[in-house]
Amino acid sequence: MNIIEALNYLYKFTAPRTRPIYNAILGISFGIGKILGPVIGEAFANTPAIGWRWSFYINLPLTGIMAPLFLFLLPKHNPMPSISTLQKLKLIDFLGFILNTLVWASFLVAITMGGSNWVWSSVSSMAVWTLFGTSLLLYIIQQSFCFFTSPNHRIFPVHFLRSQALMLLFVATAATMAAFVIPIFYIPLPYRFAHEFSPMNSANYLIPFISAYFLVILSAGVMLLKIGYYKAIYLLASTFMISGGTLMTHVTINTSSKMVCLYSILISIGVGMSFQTAYDVGMSKVSREAQIPAASDVGMIKELVADEQKFIAYINVAQAGCAGIAPGIAGCVYQNLGVFKLQKVFGDELPVEVMRGALGGLKEGGSESLGSVGEEIMGRALDVVVETMASVYWLVVAAGVAIAICGMGMKWERILLEPEVERNRRRSVNYEAIVY
Repeated sequence: MNIIEALNYLYKFTAPRTRPIYNAILGISFGIGKILGPVIGEAFANTPAIGWRWSFYINLPLTGIMAPLFLFLLPKHNPMPSISTLQKLKLIDFLGFILNTLVWASFLVAITMGGSNWVWSSVSSMAVWTLFGTSLLLYIIQQSFCFFTSPNHRIFPVHFLRSQALMLLFVATAATMAAFVIPIFYIPLPYRFAHEFSPMNSANYLIPFISAYFLVILSAGVMLLKIGYYKAIYLLASTFMISGGTLMTHVTINTSSKMVCLYSILISIGVGMSFQTAYDVGMSKVSREAQIPAASDVGMIKELVADEQKFIAYINVAQAGCAGIAPGIAGCVYQNLGVFKLQKVFGDELPVEVMRGALGGLKEGGSESLGSVGEEIMGRALDVVVETMASVYWLVVAAGVAIAICGMGMKWERILLEPEVERNRRRSVNYEAIVY
């Protein structure tokens, strides 16, 4: 939610030509949190005096520290000053919110538990998949026909799906997020599992990925300002992702750390180029398509502002949504493909419970650990585990291919960061009052 509010603030209080830079800085902040989250969480989990619960508790003191800053330093903005809080609550699409939550939650449970904890054909697995399919169908119907809501207040801006350009930006953003979060989870794992590094030491191998991401996302913002041809940015980004992802699929337990870092940098360059680009490109398109002739056209200005706010939420569905489902899909592939490969190599020689333990990094501590089967089998199993981790990067390759297809479908045009609508908006007096 905070990232959505930050974007709303950004597009409300910044000038069009400075937005790509601020947007890049916001992307860096998001990246820091996404990268450090698993590292800090695992560090807590492996510290007996603290425990894994502090991975959640830590949010409370952080919120307490930041809340006064948000309250007293952020500029105040009420887009609907003439409407009471109760009236605003009535505008919320509660049914859409519930169905949207059911869709995401049931899908994540289905792919996370399927194959690893539940047999795919089990009653539990089929029940969750049925819940997902039913929720998705009801959600589509409810949003399309606006049951218990209105076209202006439904939770998902369905009308954007009629725009090819905005659809391509949505898919490209989701694919970029997938290419971002998968390496964050899987770059440290070979060092954690096979080489027995500590959580912090294994996380050191994320530094090249992080550094390249920070540098490139800022450069991409400047590039968008200077060049403006966003199609070229997406095509170039896809090239780096496909190249880096393909190289990562060939990583083995004997691959040098330098080569792994180099491959990850290639992915990071592609991710940084396209991570936040859709926000600026899409906002420019939404503003330009409105074609407002003058600030006095109140109705058209109202429609424009609503669309700009909805576009931020629209792209956030792609970005934040894929940040959740991409690790889930990657984990599903890793667990199920890993068991398949281990069974192919060992047959009945290795119990399924030990295979699951090997894929979870369990080497000692019980009958499900690799330590219970001997050093020779452990070494062979770890080779297969690292090979399976490498196979997960085919998802990064697929994400790069998706971005390339989206890029080829985009128009060869420059992004307009100072359209006529912005000049009209700056001439508008008492802007918020006339909009609502």
